Amino acid sequence: MSEPIYKAFRVSFSEAWYRLSKDDQKSLIAKVNDALERVGGKAVIPLCDSTWSNERWEFFGVEMYPDMAALQKHSELLKAFDWARYHTHSTLIGTPTTV
Repeated sequence: MSEPIYKAFRVSFSEAWYRLSKDDQKSLIAKVNDALERVGGKAVIPLCDSTWSNERWEFFGVEMYPDMAALQKHSELLKAFDWARYHTHSTLIGTPTTV
């Protein structure tokens, strides 16, 4: 049995994101959430607004994936609709530990 994989992320949206209409932004976020569900992932810490406390990163969150294959599949699904075009991000991937 494989361990769950956790992905902490920080994200700031790009100019391409802000050129989208609000409806298109909502549609794109729905695709991201659907892709997460499709691979069996879930948002452990949902998207949090950090614009009031950080100049570099607008949002952050933590996702959990059942295994590495699910995380890799999620990345493939996001590439299919060019998600990276709409943001800059930093991620940290890890597994549970007792330390």
